[in-house]
Amino acid sequence: IVGFATLPILFGIFLDKSKEEVNDKVLPVLGMVFGGIWFCLIMPFQLAPIQMTMVSYKMDKINFDYFIERPFGMYCVNQLKEKDAFQTFYGKVDNNIITTLNRNDEAKILNVYTSLKYHISNNDIRVYEDNQLQKFNAVWNSTNGNKVQTVAKLKEIGIKYILISLATPNMDNTPERTLNKKFNILMKALINNPGCRLLYTNRVVERHDGDREVVFNGEKVKVKYELAGLRVVEVGTVALYEIL
Repeated sequence: IVGFATLPILFGIFLDKSKEEVNDKVLPVLGMVFGGIWFCLIMPFQLAPIQMTMVSYKMDKINFDYFIERPFGMYCVNQLKEKDAFQTFYGKVDNNIITTLNRNDEAKILNVYTSLKYHISNNDIRVYEDNQLQKFNAVWNSTNGNKVQTVAKLKEIGIKYILISLATPNMDNTPERTLNKKFNILMKALINNPGCRLLYTNRVVERHDGDREVVFNGEKVKVKYELAGLRVVEVGTVALYEIL
C-alpha cells in the first residue's frame, strides 16, 4: 500500500524533468489516475477493523461492530424492521416521542437541541429549530414573563409540541451563560403550567408523590419521571411537552 501511495509522487518527479508541454498534458491525468487507484486501495484498510490487517488474526474473532452498527446493517438487508432498529439505537422514551410526533404529520414542533427531528415526518416543514432559545425568548419577553400567556401565545402561533434536550445548558461555554439562563426560563414557563403537560421524559427526580422507590445515595427515596423535584436522581436527556 505504501508503494502504491508513493507512485503519484514518483511520476510527478519523473515528468517534471521531461518537456514542459508533456507535463501540461500528462501530469494532471496521471495524477488523477494514480490518486484514484491509491484511494480505492487504501479505503478498505481505513474502514475495516484493525485486526483485518493482521495476517495471523482469525476472521471469526474480529469485532465488526466498530465497522458498522449491527442493527443498521440488519435493517439495510431487510432482516430488521424500522421500529426494531430504532429501539436498539434509542431508549423507550425516545421511541415513544418519535411515535407520538409522527401521529399527526401537521402538528408544529419547537425543537430545542435534540437530534430526534431526523426521525420526524415532514421535519422540514413543521419542526422549528430553537437551539439558542431565541424564538422562545422572544415570545416570553412579549408577555413580560407571564408563563400562562407565553404558552397561550405559542399555541396561537401554531406550536403543538416542545421537544427539549436536557443537555442544552451544557452547550453554553460563554462567561455570560446566556443559554443557561434562557433554558431556566423555559423550564419555569413549562413546569406546573395549566396550558401544557409533560408527555415524556427520562429524567428521574425525588418527589413526595413518587410512584416507585429506588436506592439513592444509600437511602430509599420515592421517585418519578418528572423535570422538577426535591433532587435529581437521573439527569436524563430529553423531554416532550404538549401544548393543550
